[in-house]
Amino acid sequence: MNLKSKHNLLINNKVTPKWNNVIDYYTVSENTINENLIEFLEFEDVNGELSKIKLSKENEDFEGSVLVCNGITDETYRKILNSIYFRYNKLEFENLNEDKVVDLSNKILTTTKSNYDLLREHFPNNHITLIERDFKRFIEKTSDFKTDEDDVLLLLKSEKISIDNKFAYIAKLDQQFILDSKEISKIVGDIILRKSLKVEFEYNTIESLVKNAVSIENKVRLVNLYINNLDNSSLESLLKNIFKYNKLFEKGKPTYVKSEYNDILFRKLKSKNLIKNYYDDKWNDSNFRVTTKY
Repeated sequence: MNLKSKHNLLINNKVTPKWNNVIDYYTVSENTINENLIEFLEFEDVNGELSKIKLSKENEDFEGSVLVCNGITDETYRKILNSIYFRYNKLEFENLNEDKVVDLSNKILTTTKSNYDLLREHFPNNHITLIERDFKRFIEKTSDFKTDEDDVLLLLKSEKISIDNKFAYIAKLDQQFILDSKEISKIVGDIILRKSLKVEFEYNTIESLVKNAVSIENKVRLVNLYINNLDNSSLESLLKNIFKYNKLFEKGKPTYVKSEYNDILFRKLKSKNLIKNYYDDKWNDSNFRVTTKY
C-alpha cells in the first residue's frame, strides 16, 4: 500500500498518523526522502499530528535526512522541527532555503564553529542568531568564531544580548576593531559607561573611545573612568581634544557647567597638579570656574 492510500485509510478510519509508518517507508525506500514521502508529509492532518510526537534517538538517520530536505514546504518543515529529538553540532544544511535555515537556527542548531561557519558563508546574519541563542558558549570560545567589522556591530547592537554579555565580549574584542571603526568605538564606549566599569585598554584605544563618544559629557566621563591609568601627558592630550577643555591648559579662568562629571574631573586634575584650583563661579552658580596653572 502506498502512502497516499495509507493516508486515505488513516483518515477514513480516524487513525492517528505515526512516525513509525513514516520511518518504515523511509527505510524501504533506501533511506531516501522521496516525492511520495514528501507528499504524505504535506497532508495537513498528517504533519499536524506528527508534530505533536517526538522522534526517538533511534531515528537519527531519518532526522538528519528530513532536516536537509528542501523539497518539504516551509510550513511543514516548521512543524516537523517540533518532533526532532537531537540538537545538532554539525549539519550540512547549505542547500536549504533561508526560511528553513532561520527556523533551524532558532530551534535545532547548537552554537558551534561548524554551524556558525556554514551560516556565515551561505546565510548572512543568521550566524548572529546562532550566537544570540547561546552567547555564553560564544564567549567561552570567542577565538573559534571568525568575525569581521559587520559581525561585531551586529553583536554589539543586538537587542537579544544583555549589556552584561556585551561588556564581557568587548573585554575579549580585538582592539583593532575599535581603532578601525568609529561606530564600534562609539558603541563600546557607551557600553562601558552604562556599566560604569572600565576594560583594560591601551592608550590609543582609550583615545578612540573618547574621540568617538556621542557627547561632551560622555567624553569626560570616559576620561574620568580611565584617569588613574593615564599619565599627565596622556591625560592632557585627551582633554585638549574635547571642546572647551583645551582651555584648562591655557592661561585664564575658564568656566564649565556644574555637574558631577566635571566635579570628579577637576578634583582629579587638582590632585595631579594639572590645575591650581576650581570653585563655584560667583557670577553664575550653575558653573564651576577653574584657575589654570598657566
